Amino acid sequence: MRIQKVHFFVLVLLTFFVAVPVQAEDNRLEFRFGGAYGGGSGSSTGGSKVEVDNFGTGLGLATGLEYWKDSFMDVELLSLGVEYQYNHFYTKIDADYTTRGSLDLHSLLLNFAARKTVENFSPYIGAGIGAAYFDASTNRNKISQDKKSVDGVAPMLQAFAGVDYDLSEEWYTGFETKFSYMNANPAGYDVSYHKMDTMLKLGVKF
Repeated sequence: MRIQKVHFFVLVLLTFFVAVPVQAEDNRLEFRFGGAYGGGSGSSTGGSKVEVDNFGTGLGLATGLEYWKDSFMDVELLSLGVEYQYNHFYTKIDADYTTRGSLDLHSLLLNFAARKTVENFSPYIGAGIGAAYFDASTNRNKISQDKKSVDGVAPMLQAFAGVDYDLSEEWYTGFETKFSYMNANPAGYDVSYHKMDTMLKLGVKF
């Protein structure tokens, strides 16, 4: 079931590629890799109202790809992108007990950016909206060794900024930092989660 949800995200991404008209000077595909730092807070939605304050997932892996359509709707500075990203974290939650485990995120977002090319450099800033499929597994150490796993889909918002540098007429590299926020309700908790991604990328124009 979890694999099917990931396949659905990839299918939506490929459908977008086919649907957008292709003009050689206006299309880009980026491959990204880097690190992320995440954390959040939450509380029980049941009668006990157990607080889970400032839990951290720490440093993690960030990788993915994004398709960009530049000069969107004939607006020179406007770019439209669709992005798939994967994050992996080892978790540590401090409440009345310590919980350790892992968190995997598969995110699909629609992004808008203002991008300006000056010689070989293209700085940009933008925002995106979409959803993330999360898969969290935990192990309650101090009380028992019982392992639990929850998954689901939650809405996600993000803001980002970066700069691209042309290596040739077709290839470019770049650097991007972005902040993402999501709210989920796993296993009877209302959880607010945020992460910061710092990524290097390699892109091709076509």
